[in-house]
Amino acid sequence: MYESSSVPDAAQCGKNREPAPPAKGELPALPVYARLGGFPLQVVAMSQIDRKQIRADKWMRRFMFSGVPIALISIVSLWLGQWLVSPALGQLFIVSAGAAVAIGAAYNVRFVILSLRQIRARESDQ
Repeated sequence: MYESSSVPDAAQCGKNREPAPPAKGELPALPVYARLGGFPLQVVAMSQIDRKQIRADKWMRRFMFSGVPIALISIVSLWLGQWLVSPALGQLFIVSAGAAVAIGAAYNVRFVILSLRQIRARESDQ
């Protein structure tokens, strides 16, 4: 069924192994690179990212101040729609939940973009 040359022997099985992952809470000793969009990026712990600077961004503040009330409207309309048996509140829930999810996704994408900018700026300074 299989040729003997197609089955790797025991000596070859361990050759391409990656090093063991670091212990919980430790950063890797050597830089680990990931390919993202064609650019090699060093893996950085979230504690090294200045979150206050990111949250001070104009668009991040807009996402926060618009997304939270829309999410609250969505939750309230869901509960009131069920309690009052109102189809209009059900439609309001669908629209506001979709808007809240879209704003939340935009917030997350913006956070990642600003984090990568911080990392690249820090690497270019060094």
